[in-house]
Amino acid sequence: MNFLHRAPLGLVHLAPDGTVSAINPMAESLLMSLSPAGRLQNLFAALSEAAPQLQRMASDFPAVTGTVCEAIRVPLVARANSRDAQNLFIGLFKLNTVRFVATVSDSIVDSARQSRTASRNGLESELRQALEDKQLFVQYQPVVSLHRQGSSPAGTDRCAGVEALVRWNHRIRGAVSPLEFIGVAEECGLIGALTNFVLDTACRQFVRWHKELGAAAPRRLAVNLSRGQLAHPGFVATVREILAANDMMPAQLQLEVNESLAARDDAVQARLRALKDLGLTLALDNFGTGQSSLANLHRLPVDLVKIDRSIVGEAVAGAHTRVLIDATVRVAASLHMKTAAEGIETEAQLAVVRQLGCESGQGFFFSEAVSPANLAQWLTVEPLEAVATFD
Repeated sequence: MNFLHRAPLGLVHLAPDGTVSAINPMAESLLMSLSPAGRLQNLFAALSEAAPQLQRMASDFPAVTGTVCEAIRVPLVARANSRDAQNLFIGLFKLNTVRFVATVSDSIVDSARQSRTASRNGLESELRQALEDKQLFVQYQPVVSLHRQGSSPAGTDRCAGVEALVRWNHRIRGAVSPLEFIGVAEECGLIGALTNFVLDTACRQFVRWHKELGAAAPRRLAVNLSRGQLAHPGFVATVREILAANDMMPAQLQLEVNESLAARDDAVQARLRALKDLGLTLALDNFGTGQSSLANLHRLPVDLVKIDRSIVGEAVAGAHTRVLIDATVRVAASLHMKTAAEGIETEAQLAVVRQLGCESGQGFFFSEAVSPANLAQWLTVEPLEAVATFD
């Protein structure tokens, strides 16, 4: 269901002249007395007597985006079944040069909540436009194997894989964190289109690397799954179709889920097993956070356990953290699962996770997420590696 429809405030999308382009049920109900014809067409015209200053404030607002007003009190004529006149509180926020959003409430709402609601609603609208206009793009973080066969103990295999990470360079706000817009995508039903875009884009790029780089190309592509996409009954067929369309082998694809998703219910478990039946790999992401438990590993149909960056970050200084990593590696191995370390940032951290048996790793120590061209360059330039030892 659309976030605009479910918002806890009345919300109205409008043009700079006040023309209404979208309105949610709560706003429609609260503003009913201002729209005797049954449809509110222009908010400024409807408020021309009760709040004539609103249009002037909007036209005089100098910034490209921001809060025009937090809560103007608007007295309305009493309803037929009420002795008291009704007061509305209207806030106005400028999203960009061509779009405003107004919040409507019959009680004072704290400005922080108003701002969050308006901002989130605006983000949903602009995310829809970004998907249509192909403003989103994918970057790739290398995943390295920490145990190269036939090499010295300090060697790493830089071609082990890559993780695809979606990015959005907003034309006004700049870089928008995936933690922010992926949550909005899940709430408003865009997560399917977003995940399909990332999966298809990354698979096409993966195949292109193999054609251009040969043996230097990454051997596996990792893509994250969200709760919304995993719950969709047609997702398994979508993955199969994207792999076939890009002429990519299922064994080259790794889909990543967190533990709360993997263990959620029988339907999700069945979908995960159906994905595995395609021949791809499943990874348990962010292990060691929240309710993660070694006791649950045997219930999960995964091939790889990725130890969270918060655990890896404490591995050098914390003896108890090293015990946790060691236990995770041992339990995973007993279940025929591999282990990877996320968020490796220093040589000392690399030395610890390698010594404790992690088979692969990723993090800023090797590379941040980069463009396809920069990743190709990274893959084909052999670094001088000096790795610290840990006692």
